[in-house]
Amino acid sequence: MKVTVPFRWRTGLPPARGGDRLSGKGERRAMRASAMVLALVLAACGRPDESGEPVADAAAAGASLPEAGATLALSAVGADGCAARWNGEAVTRAQLLDRAGAAIERAIAAAGGVQNISAETIPVVRVEAPAGMGFACVDAMLAAVRRAGFPRVILAPAGENEAELAAFPLTEVGAPPPTIVVRIAAARMTWNEEAVDLARLTERARAIGGLDVAPAAPGELEIRPAREASFGSVHAAIRAVRLGNVQPTLRPPSVAPRP
Repeated sequence: MKVTVPFRWRTGLPPARGGDRLSGKGERRAMRASAMVLALVLAACGRPDESGEPVADAAAAGASLPEAGATLALSAVGADGCAARWNGEAVTRAQLLDRAGAAIERAIAAAGGVQNISAETIPVVRVEAPAGMGFACVDAMLAAVRRAGFPRVILAPAGENEAELAAFPLTEVGAPPPTIVVRIAAARMTWNEEAVDLARLTERARAIGGLDVAPAAPGELEIRPAREASFGSVHAAIRAVRLGNVQPTLRPPSVAPRP
């Protein structure tokens, strides 16, 4: 299978605002991330078996999730109502790219090189945010995390018991478009344009990912939140899909769908 790095991974973040310009160190790390991300995404999606087909990991909600290598906590404070802390330290988007890039480099060094990265050693960021936070803020911060090279995150609503319920790749490499798109708006959720609730979402997911059928291939089901969707609604949708034994892909609003 031919594998290519999508163009958007080479172009990086949207134009910075105000004091969020990237440092030279952050820019160099972002450039190296383009080379790193291919190995990271392939590890996240599973390694080929003897038949040459990828092997997907079980995705049932409640299953053991990878340990988070860092925590990104978001809050609705500051001039634009969107602030971030990386492992407890307040950061701008440019600083976030620095921190995330350094974490990727440490993980690769610990594994002995990109060639040794696997599903067990791949870094994961835990993202905590108030359930009612608009996804526009989450999207802005995830852009830096994606650019650094993290292909998966764990979502955890702040102050709730249901934490670390979803881990998913943030991009795809040389893969066909998803066959199922779950769209989440402020007050509406659809499965391929058909309105669904959380219970129906789990039921539909079980039909393609249950134990009595072949599991859904990585990237087959994609969740696309709108900027006005809440962090909590996106988290709940991912949990509902994973209850159906399907690992969804998250496409943030700023990442254009494949043609």
